[in-house]
Amino acid sequence: MDTELKTPQRLFEELTTAGYEVEQLRAKLSQVERDFQAAESKMIEIAIAFAKANKLFPADYCRHHTQISAGTPVHGKE
Repeated sequence: MDTELKTPQRLFEELTTAGYEVEQLRAKLSQVERDFQAAESKMIEIAIAFAKANKLFPADYCRHHTQISAGTPVHGKE
């Protein structure tokens, strides 16, 4: 614990430095919030694209054609 008395000038310097650091952290937080919102928007776009793809190509259709292209038996037939 710091028990030494600080001069008004020293206190002012420390407060100024702390204020500057707080502003830097606020700027970083704002950037993180913007990045998060952008990522959230991208995830929504991806979810919509998957939903549309599932309507166009239902899971059974995709699995069936994936197996054919891989050369594996489909529906138990060879």
